[in-house]
Amino acid sequence: MNSFANMKTLPKLQIGFFFLAFLGLIAGHLLISYSDTFAHNIPLMILLEIILSIVATVIFGIISKKVISKPINDITAVAEKIAKGILNNTADAKSQDPDSYNGEFSELHDKLALIKESIHNIITDSSSLSAAVTAGKLNVRADVSKYNGEYKKIIQCFNTTLDKVAEKTEWYEAIIDAVPFPIHVTDNDMNWTFMNKPFEKLLIEQKYINNRKDSMGKQCSNANANICNTDKCGIKQLHRGKTESFFDWCGS
Repeated sequence: MNSFANMKTLPKLQIGFFFLAFLGLIAGHLLISYSDTFAHNIPLMILLEIILSIVATVIFGIISKKVISKPINDITAVAEKIAKGILNNTADAKSQDPDSYNGEFSELHDKLALIKESIHNIITDSSSLSAAVTAGKLNVRADVSKYNGEYKKIIQCFNTTLDKVAEKTEWYEAIIDAVPFPIHVTDNDMNWTFMNKPFEKLLIEQKYINNRKDSMGKQCSNANANICNTDKCGIKQLHRGKTESFFDWCGS
């Protein structure tokens, strides 16, 4: 019984169809053998065989609709959602109706679930990389070992692109560090996003910071220029449309 349960769907249907046909032939033979009416009436005998064949076909159709149509329709619906980018609203039809998923239908369902999982992982990793870049963490990379084939190539492309971006960023930072004048960059919220080495050196000498790495994200007012925390602040002036501001700082 277990060997039949583990058999693929198509052989099951073939066995079932031949079994029903065999039963039809036996029934027809018994009727013909025990009835003088059928034994001496060839057209009626042929008609009986046709009726029994139709009955067997109808029964076979009902069985095949349950065995074939439902899982195919379920799997097709999931595939269409995945093709449209809908990954979070794809119910697991196999767990809801396990009896309909045997043999190759079970395998097809599981392979489709693996495709969904791979795509979901790519989306998750790409979102994590994007968040890391936005936060200035250019050393973060996705784990390519989780992927195979073309999926692995996609993640490798992401990582390679970030490698090139990081190289260019370091190159530009080296150029700005070579400038002998203090330079620092802030966002619109007046938080430091970059400072060159001359600016870092001045702040360390004034004991305002320990190093520039730990200072990223801190308020630029920590530089303690004479315009800091006043309406003459350079960022506030920029918000009002004034592109230049002047201040005294560290004796200059």
